[in-house]
Parts: sequence; structure tokens; C-alpha cells
Amino acid sequence: MACLKRPTEPSVMGTCTSTAVETTPPVSSPRGPQLGDKLATGTLHGTLVAMAGPGSAVWSKYRKEKKLGSGLAGSVYSVVSKATGDRFALKVVSKRDLDSSMKERLLLEIELMKRVDHPHVIRLYEVYDDPKHLCMVMELCEGRELYDHLIEDHGGKYDEAGAANITRQMLSAVAHCHQLGICHRDIKLENFVFVSKDKTDETQMKLIDFGLSKTYRRDRDMSSIVGTPYYIAPELLKVAKNKGSMYGPECDQWSLGVIAYMLLAGQPPFGGDTDREIMKNVQSAPLRFAPSKLWAHVSADAKDLVKKLLDRNPSRRISAEDALQHPWMVNARTRDVGPRSSEIEAGVLSSLQQFSLATQFKRTAQQVIAFHLTSHEIGDLRTAFERIDEDSTGLVNWNEFVSCVRSNLPDEGEDDQSRRDAILADFRKVFDLVDQGNTGRISYLEFLAATLQDRTFTNEARLEQAFGQMDLDHSGFITIPNLQVLLGDEYSKESLAAMIDEVDQERDGRISFDEFCAAMRSEARRPGSAGKREGERVATPTAWEADATAGAGAEAAAADVDGAAADDGAATKT
Repeated sequence: MACLKRPTEPSVMGTCTSTAVETTPPVSSPRGPQLGDKLATGTLHGTLVAMAGPGSAVWSKYRKEKKLGSGLAGSVYSVVSKATGDRFALKVVSKRDLDSSMKERLLLEIELMKRVDHPHVIRLYEVYDDPKHLCMVMELCEGRELYDHLIEDHGGKYDEAGAANITRQMLSAVAHCHQLGICHRDIKLENFVFVSKDKTDETQMKLIDFGLSKTYRRDRDMSSIVGTPYYIAPELLKVAKNKGSMYGPECDQWSLGVIAYMLLAGQPPFGGDTDREIMKNVQSAPLRFAPSKLWAHVSADAKDLVKKLLDRNPSRRISAEDALQHPWMVNARTRDVGPRSSEIEAGVLSSLQQFSLATQFKRTAQQVIAFHLTSHEIGDLRTAFERIDEDSTGLVNWNEFVSCVRSNLPDEGEDDQSRRDAILADFRKVFDLVDQGNTGRISYLEFLAATLQDRTFTNEARLEQAFGQMDLDHSGFITIPNLQVLLGDEYSKESLAAMIDEVDQERDGRISFDEFCAAMRSEARRPGSAGKREGERVATPTAWEADATAGAGAEAAAADVDGAAADDGAATKT
């Protein structure tokens, strides 16, 4: 694949240096609050990324395995948790090598990574910070970069089915970021990494490296010229020429279109011998599917989506969310995620229903435990989630959820319509309780928390880890102020006190570790009023429960947690 060279220069172009930092003014958008605002603040996810202490403290919790790579400001290591045996990637940044702008950008990267929660986006777990070093504990993806995978195993290009699978995962990750109001701004082959190093299991990818990312509130409010020559969108190059002009998140779709073209043809759509020539062609060269021999066996649907992603007019360019509904991507999802499995979905629905019967405290604690699950522990639950997430955005809305429920109801006559309506009404209550962030959607983390097997959230090491994360002030107890920080303003002090009271056997207004373990190992029961949000409905056993195969598919849908320290991979870059 001689036409495609790995870039060696920094991913920042022309008139803007790598230290440029854009900030979003704290004003309301003319379009009103974005969904991203609600998703970013209405869930536990961001709170769970712990500011865990000074940089030196990281080595009290983690054991270094080996160095994975290094860059201008730091190095990345694979490390092992001394408590659980789980493996992570640790990015260590030396602050003495950073000016104030670079430090600000690094802090912005951390804030953005605290928001994302998606099967195909890298997860940040902990941050250690002191005057000398900043350390980021991240998900470990041991597989190769998409660039290396493309060159080494596929002779420079994929067959169409493989290209469609990868394009779908990339679009799904970017659509999720855009729903949160995050523009990645450095979409390229090198920033997608496979989870597994096993060549027979290189199917799941993760989007990494949010170092150039930015939040946006309006359609076009970005001005820094960032990116990499092959992938940079033409509107960014126009901004470089016309000071005062802006661009929007559509630049990510352009970059995805470039990658999709590369996957199918083995060469970039707009090449050149120098960066200057490449960028000139990006701005003005016509898009051609040539030479014809490279495209002879590529479907019209594939070429149509590439055209829509590589539209030079950002106002016409297809969005990531709409691209996921393009026929090429819909067919890819059906092929890759697989047909619906009534056995697995029945097991998932049964797990969700049992979760809704637990106390609010236990539901919250399960979310804390789920946050730390590795890709190996999640296992088939990721596929189960993606089957229900029909639009592939990483969030399950009510229509998608009810579609899953309806597909698992027995065929009955019109006389039974009222019973079916009652079942759906009951599952509406289940949906609302699983949606702990009260966003109107079930996030990936919320889904995992609700479908955990008992042995995962009763494991001693996991319980110690979760208790430590909820005991924010390290007092040895979980208190009302701790829950207030974790859950935010949606819960009144009285509701939080009631949550404590559910678990507090000693009646001292706080939860000890022994009380915590007892609560997590107790059987699910119907919650009372304790810990309810205003207007929250309480789930009751449904008529469906009697018809369902009492958890028949739960084992199949849940990950096997034995051997939790299995290989999980390095998806972190400096």
C-alpha cells in the first residue's frame, strides 16, 4: 500500500500550533440545551472517574508490566491492579515538559473522556495528579492499530464486508461523541485500536486519543486548524485562509469517509507526494472511484455512503447518526451483530426486571461495579446491548427497548391486547428505573449494571473496589454527602437518607463495609419509597415474568467472569 504513508508530523496543521486551546463559553446555545448536556451531567459515569491522588500514589495500587510506547510528553505502560488483577493502560505525563496551554488541553481531554460511555470508545478510569506528573489509568486494548491491521493482514484493503463492519463501529463511536457535543477532530486509522491481540478475535475496535477534541454548542463554533493531512476536512483548510470563519463537527464525518474509502480501495481518495499537494487535492480534486479494477466488486451502496461522507459542503454532508441508517450500514449491522436471539433477550429482560426490584442503593452500587468491568468480563453483554441499540448510537431509547420486549411476547389474539398493554406498562417502569441518570435513555453503563450476574457484584475484590469508590472521603463509611456527590442534585437529602437507612443495620446514619457487602449479597426485593427521584415509579412483577423462561438466557447473555485478568489490550497513545 505504497500510496498510504503513516504520518510522522504532529496532528496539527498550518496556522495553529499544537498548544492552541479552544474553550467553550459558558453560555446557553441559541438552540437550547443539548442532549449532551443532560447525558454528561445526568449519569454517574463522569463522577466515577476518580481523581485518585498524587502521581506517585499510582504505584501503590498498580504494578508495572511493560512500556507500551512513548511520546513527546510521556509514556504509556501496561499495569496490573494489585487488588483485582485487572490489567490497564497507564499514561504518565511529565508536567515539566508542558506549557500552560498544553496542560489546559490535557485537562480538557480528561473532562471529555469522563463523558463518553460507549462499546467502541476507550474508557478512562482514574486520574492521579501532582505538580510533577499526571497519570491516566485507562482501558487496555492489546490489539493493533487499524493502520497496522490494514497493512499487515489485509494487503492494504479489506473486502467489502470487513470494511462495512469497521465503518459501522467507527460511525457508532463518532455518533455517540456528537450526541454528547464532542467533536473528536483527529479521526484517522491510527486512532482506532482493536481490543484483542488474538488474530482470530480482532472484531471489536475502540476510538482513542481525545487530545485534539473539543466540545461544541452551536452548529459551527470551532476555529483551530487541527488534524492530519490525509484526513483533514476541506472546511478546516478554508478556515485557515479566511480568519473569523468557523467549522463544525461535520469534519469528523469527512475523516470517516476518507477511512472508508481507504478500507475499500487501499489508497486515500485525495493523495499527493507532499502535505501541501495532499491538502490542495482535498480542497479541489474531484472524488473518483478509480482505478476501476479496485472498485469493480464494491457495491453501489458502499460507494453512495462514501460519496455522502465526502461531500465538500458540510451542510449537505451526512451526519454520523444518519449514516448509521444508510442501507450499507443497516445491512452491516444485521450481518455483524447477528439476528435477534429470543433466548438471550429473554435473559436480558429478566435481568433488567430483577434489577428494577432492587433498592436504589443496590442499583447505584451495581453501576459503580459495572464501571470497572473489563472487556473480557463484559463479553457477550456488549453484543446483547448492540442488538437492542438499533440505531447504534450507544444509547437505548424507549422505542428500541419496547421493540425488544414486543419481540419476546408470545403471539396472542386480539382478546389478549389488554394483557400485552399491561406488560408494556410494567416494562416502562423497568425502563425508567434502569435509566438511573433520568435521561430518557439507557446508557451502556446502566445496561451493564442491570445485567450483571450475581457472582460479579458479590465478588469480594469488586465489592472492596466499589466501596472504596463510593467512600469518597476515605472515612471507612458511605455517607449522605458521599451519595450527594455521586448522584447529583436529582435526589433530595431526605431521599439519600432513606437510601442509607435501607442498608444501615447499625442505625448510625452511615454504611460500613460489612453492611455494604450484606446489602449487595441480599436477594432483590421491591423497593419502597426510599431513594426515589421525584415522580419515579416503582416496578412490580409483570405478567411477562410468568411466561418468560425464568432467566434461561441470562447465563448466555452475561459474561463469564472467571479468569477476570485475561488479556485486554492497549488502546492508549501518548
